[in-house]
Amino acid sequence: VKSYYHFKKFGKITYTYARQENKRSEFGEDLSYNQALVDQNIPSAYFQLITNTSDLIWEHKTIKNSSGSIGLNYMTQGNVFKGLDYWALIPNYRNYGGGIFVLEKWSKNAWTVEAGMRYDYKWMRTYTEDFTTLTKKSSNYSWQNYSGTIGAVYKLKKEISINTSLGIGWRPPSAIELYAMGIHQSAASFEIGDTTLKAERSYNIQSYLNYSKSKLTFELGGYFSQIDHFIFLNPLLKPVTTVSGTYPAFKYKQANVYYTGIDLAIHYDLTKSIRIISKTTYVYAYNRDLHDYLIYVPANRFENGISFTKEKLGELKQAFCNFSTLVVARQNHVPVNSDYVPPPKGYVLLNFEMGTSFSFRKQLVSVNFSINNLTNTVYRDYLNRFRYFSNDLGRNFTLRVKIPFTIFNTLTHE
Repeated sequence: VKSYYHFKKFGKITYTYARQENKRSEFGEDLSYNQALVDQNIPSAYFQLITNTSDLIWEHKTIKNSSGSIGLNYMTQGNVFKGLDYWALIPNYRNYGGGIFVLEKWSKNAWTVEAGMRYDYKWMRTYTEDFTTLTKKSSNYSWQNYSGTIGAVYKLKKEISINTSLGIGWRPPSAIELYAMGIHQSAASFEIGDTTLKAERSYNIQSYLNYSKSKLTFELGGYFSQIDHFIFLNPLLKPVTTVSGTYPAFKYKQANVYYTGIDLAIHYDLTKSIRIISKTTYVYAYNRDLHDYLIYVPANRFENGISFTKEKLGELKQAFCNFSTLVVARQNHVPVNSDYVPPPKGYVLLNFEMGTSFSFRKQLVSVNFSINNLTNTVYRDYLNRFRYFSNDLGRNFTLRVKIPFTIFNTLTHE
C-alpha cells in the first residue's frame, strides 16, 4: 500500500506499507511405521515467516543544484517452526528493526556528488527448547550502528566518466546463523550456529571508468572491501550421522577478511542490429586471521556473446536472439585441506535465448524462450553444495510469456 502527498513548497512525502507471508514445508522423514502420520501428511519441518515493513520518506524540493530525502523505516518479523524434526534449523523468533536516513545529491557542470548517512537499531528475541530436558528458553539480542556512503561522478568528456565511492556498512547475524542445529534439507547438510557471533562491519571503496561513444561502450572498475567479523559457513570435515542418514557438517564462523575484485564489460555494435558482448569478473578474498585464502569465494568467470535485435520485424516488435558462452575457471584460491572434496574443475556452458513482443487486443504480449547449457555439459559449480553428491543442472529449457493488463489509467504529477 503506497500513498503520497505533494506540498506546494515543501516537496513530497510518501508512505509505504508492505506485508509478506512465507510458508515452507520440507518432507524427509520415513513414516512407514505410522500410517496415521502418513495420512496426515505432516512435514518434517514447517516454517511460517511473516514480515511487515513501513517506510516514510520526505523528498525536499530541489534547492539550486541539490536534491535529497530524509526517511524512516520500521520492520517487524516473526518465525514459527513446526514439524516432526526434534531440532529446528531456525528457531521461533520475533525481530524488530528501525532506521533513519538522510540522502543528498548535488550536481553542477561535470560533477555529481551524492552522500548519505543511516542509523539502524535491531532487536530480536528467540525461543528455543532443549529436547532432552524439555526446558524452554528465550534470549534477547540487540544491535545498533550507523552506515554511510559518499560518491562522486566526474565527466572527463561527454563520452568518458569516472565513478568513485567510499562506504561503511554493517550487518547483524541472522537467526539461522546464531541458532542453526539440524539438517538443512535444501542443501543436504547439517548446519550448526554460534550464539556468540558479532555483527559484521565493512569498509568499502570502488571506482569505475565508463566510456560510451558511437559503436563502443565499456565499463572497467575495481573494488576493495575490508570486512571485520565476516560470517560464513565453515566445513567441519567430519560428517554428522542422524537417523535419516549421514550429512556433511558446517558451522557458522567469523573471520576478518579482505574482498577485492575487477569487473569489465564491453559492448560493441557491429551493425545497427548486431552487438558483441563481453563480461569478465575477477574475485579474490583473503582470510586475515588465518593468513590464507577465504573459502567459498566465486570463481573467476568470462562471458562472451553475440546479440541480434530488431525493433520491428513484420508484425513482431522488439525481436531479439542471443547466443553466449560462459567460461568459469577452477577456484584454485582455497585453503589446503579445508573442504570435504577439492574444488571442481572449470567448465564452459553455451546458452541461447530468443524473444519478441506482439500486439494482442491493445496489449503488448512478450514471449521469451531460452536454453541454458545447450550442449548438456556435465559440470559441478564450486558454490553449489550439491556438488558433494551430484552434477549440476543439464540442458534446461525455459518458456516465459508476459501478458500485461491495465485496470485503469491515471495522470499524476510524477
